[in-house]
Amino acid sequence: MSINKESELLGMKKVSDVVAYTLREMQNFARSRVKLRKNWMITAQRYYRILGLIPHLLKPISFRDGHA
Repeated sequence: MSINKESELLGMKKVSDVVAYTLREMQNFARSRVKLRKNWMITAQRYYRILGLIPHLLKPISFRDGHA
């Protein structure tokens, strides 16, 4: 494809601007999702650590040996 007129060149520049804008928005959207997922994973890991501690905190206390 060749560009023969100045108006065709301007049209191609406008189209390339739209494509570049669309790609930037797609990247920003993907980055925000990756950050959200990482934050969710960190939060989930914290909860799992807390839940992992609960059985140790709830274990029965034996008073027979004289220690609480």
